[in-house]
Amino acid sequence: MQQQTVATAPYGAWHSPVDAALVASHDGHPEYVGTVGEEVWWTAPRPAEGGRRALVRRRTDGAEVPVLAPPWNVRSKVMGYGGTPWAAVDRASGGPLVVFVHFADQRLYVHEPDAPAGGPPRPLTPLSPVGEGLRWADPVIHPDRGEVWCVLEEFTGEGPTDVRRVIAAVPLDGSAAGDRAAVRELTDDRHRFLTGPRLSPDGRRAAWIVWDHPRMPWDGTEVVLADVAKDGSFTGARVVLGGPDEAVAQIEWAEDGALLAATDRTGWWNLHRLEPAAEEAGGEPAAAEAGGEASAEAGTEAWGRAGRPVALCPREEEFAGPLWKLGHRWFAPLSGGLIAVLHGRGAATLGILDPRAGEPADVPGPWTEWEPTLAVNGTRVVGVAASPHSGHEVVELDVCTGRSRVIGSAHTDAVDPAYYPRPHLRTFTGPDGREIHAQVYPPHNPGHSAPDGELPPYVIWAHGGPTGRAPLVLDLEIAYFTSRGIGVAEVNYGGSTGYGRAYRERLRERWGVVDVEDCAAVAEALADEGVADRHRLAIRGGSAGGWTAAALPHRHGAVRLRHRQLPHPRPGFLGHRRHPRLRVVLHRIAGRPARGGGGPLPRALSAVPGRPDRRALPAAPGAGRHHLPAGAVRAVPGGGLRPRHTARLPHLRGRGPWLPPRRYDDPRPGGRAVAVHPDLRTDQIRCAHPGTAEPSGPELHWRSELTPPPAPRIVGREPLPAAVAGAWPQGGEPETWLLSVSGYTATMDAGAPARILDAGERERAAKFVRAEDGERYTAAHMGLRELLGAYLGLAPSDVPFTREACPGCGGPHGRPAVSGTPLHFNMSHAGDLVLYAFAGVPVGVDVEKLQPASVVDQVAESLHPKERAELDALARADRPAAFARCWTRKEAYLKGLGTGLSRDPAVNYVGTGLTPVPVGPWTMTDIPVDGAVAVDGAVAGGSGYAAAMALLSSSPHA
Repeated sequence: MQQQTVATAPYGAWHSPVDAALVASHDGHPEYVGTVGEEVWWTAPRPAEGGRRALVRRRTDGAEVPVLAPPWNVRSKVMGYGGTPWAAVDRASGGPLVVFVHFADQRLYVHEPDAPAGGPPRPLTPLSPVGEGLRWADPVIHPDRGEVWCVLEEFTGEGPTDVRRVIAAVPLDGSAAGDRAAVRELTDDRHRFLTGPRLSPDGRRAAWIVWDHPRMPWDGTEVVLADVAKDGSFTGARVVLGGPDEAVAQIEWAEDGALLAATDRTGWWNLHRLEPAAEEAGGEPAAAEAGGEASAEAGTEAWGRAGRPVALCPREEEFAGPLWKLGHRWFAPLSGGLIAVLHGRGAATLGILDPRAGEPADVPGPWTEWEPTLAVNGTRVVGVAASPHSGHEVVELDVCTGRSRVIGSAHTDAVDPAYYPRPHLRTFTGPDGREIHAQVYPPHNPGHSAPDGELPPYVIWAHGGPTGRAPLVLDLEIAYFTSRGIGVAEVNYGGSTGYGRAYRERLRERWGVVDVEDCAAVAEALADEGVADRHRLAIRGGSAGGWTAAALPHRHGAVRLRHRQLPHPRPGFLGHRRHPRLRVVLHRIAGRPARGGGGPLPRALSAVPGRPDRRALPAAPGAGRHHLPAGAVRAVPGGGLRPRHTARLPHLRGRGPWLPPRRYDDPRPGGRAVAVHPDLRTDQIRCAHPGTAEPSGPELHWRSELTPPPAPRIVGREPLPAAVAGAWPQGGEPETWLLSVSGYTATMDAGAPARILDAGERERAAKFVRAEDGERYTAAHMGLRELLGAYLGLAPSDVPFTREACPGCGGPHGRPAVSGTPLHFNMSHAGDLVLYAFAGVPVGVDVEKLQPASVVDQVAESLHPKERAELDALARADRPAAFARCWTRKEAYLKGLGTGLSRDPAVNYVGTGLTPVPVGPWTMTDIPVDGAVAVDGAVAGGSGYAAAMALLSSSPHA
């Protein structure tokens, strides 16, 4: 074998086969494993199939085949993060029956993949026009009852917090597909959050976990137990475990009827056993013979007096983790009393626990991390595992033989394993002598070495926390850096899970302090040890770690962290490392301020002195534009990066961070492309032509340079539009209309809805939970019919509505349209306003009420990273208006596409400033709605609203 030549080159300049395309193609891993008869099923990412999650089955002959063809996408959006999206049962004849959530419309579907007649999946649940509709997760099929039980998330209004969650029973016969009333609710909605129910072995009891704001599921949860009546209803619900300072993460029933729970009542998530009072064992059988009612009453009383939970394996280790997704499963009972468990400090390993011995026997094998998705069947345990040398695989353990093997999604080396990073587990010492856990990945490339005496640059990675943890697994994104001669240190700062409740609670009331101190301590230690070049240190982080990354470079003077000389495969250092298209995080699980958060942003920023480094970066292979908190540069065709002046914001003067500029084409005659440097607080910009180092030219006020769009016409005050003859006039501008619900309803004939609306619309209006929502729906759709009727020369009741094909699955439930006409329209409503748009090309509109800054802080994670950076740079009082501008443009665009929020709103950038940014061929226009006067003289818009329109133009924008 020919020995590889080792070239000497500076750190950061090594050639590597791990490129950006390779990194992107390996994002995601198998999830939600389950057994169906003798088969093993799971969901798996399919980047080449539109990024969908496929449901995969491993047949008994070892073949892996998809259960559903594209575009079916098995994924739930409940609480923003989702949860278990499928369940299946094996049947004596006809093959398995599977129920799943389709991502595009969030409906439950039922499918028989082996049925001789074939056929597509059939919907089980209805669509809802309210807010974000109905969502489902954590299903369990009960064939004997003809139902599937699951968590229902139902939006009752247009706001992000207008939502209720209950446990519901959905008929398997499809009778609820068009009838919300056919869905049977098994619990009330008194709790803000809850998991799916777990049914006892005898079918007589159900247990589930609940929690409420301001507690998070890792702060405090409660276990609720109820009796299951013969008709399937829940009765006698009572709390049997948990509390404000005890977090129960998972519950399951043992085969003997005891309840098993992973709870941190000891300071660590340990496994506990909870039994009913001892009298039940002797008293209930006799009562059962005498009569069922007495037996049930005795059982209820005994469980109400359940004793103190008994720890099965008391250790200073974690047997569970934070309940971010419904259906996470860290342990699974086996027959004979054994329990499969995931446990450890930091990384989790699979073990088999015998409660009588109190010690787990760990599974041999190369895997260092196991995902919380265990399933059992007889003596088999199945899970998803990975190691620093292999990606996530589906692994099976035979408890009888002790043999473990990979049975699905087997790892294959995309490049020579010699380029893989080689981690070192480290424990550093932080302020006050506290421990800080980290994984250090030194630069490694078999074909390169560095010149003698040179120290490598390092990137400190702050995970997306605050309760996350950096897993010890093969990550090609880390390999991208280490194989180029750049070290990586992943810091599990205080607040991370895996090290007990005390370690997790270090961040309480100190978010933005402890995490920053811990990352700084690791950086300083690496420099002091001579492992890293003190002058070439950088930090990155996403989500909660983004604040750490933004704050650290300016708060610790011993080691100066900068963003320089670091090529990167993604647009910016502040993107989420594993999920670049970050979804709404806090508006579901943490829809209100979380308990134990950090202090106010201005106070935190007041301790950030200094100014960032603004020197240029070297060219990055595959890079486009970089947006770094310490400056901004732009890739120039032909190689190299030119520095672009960054606008320092007045309200952050002397503190940072800096706002990166944007490039625009000047539409004026003779105009050139300019780099625009926005000051979002004063609405001023400065311009610099590409190639110049500093901005030049006069300061421009965005408001004074723009011609405001015309205000919408008011329904009821102005004459209805004239009919368009066959088509929208060539070159005709779109028209917008505004309706005041209160003003329209006050003058509406009581019999008008029966005359104008069709039966389906009247039925939907009657099903709203709140009367005001039904009134808004009625007024909005009557106004729409009146306007469309005028444009088309028809009576309002004769407007022939239809549905376009769904962009996600092709089904007939896309955006509304009018049969037989090229007229396009769109509608949106919020509060007292309904906004309409009509055009000859696809159009979308959105109107929203301005939300307080506290809500903006929670939902801003759903925006594009550049938009989040712009919001972060604003004073708190300016954020609501900026967010509303951004969100209405974004939702108008998504509605114009026809996808709605099934398409990730973080993908496209529309901007938060006063100038909307086009998206491809779509132009955005902010619509003035504040202060619009209704027919009765009342103010329809008033103040506190924002609106936008998206219009498909004939040619894309540069």
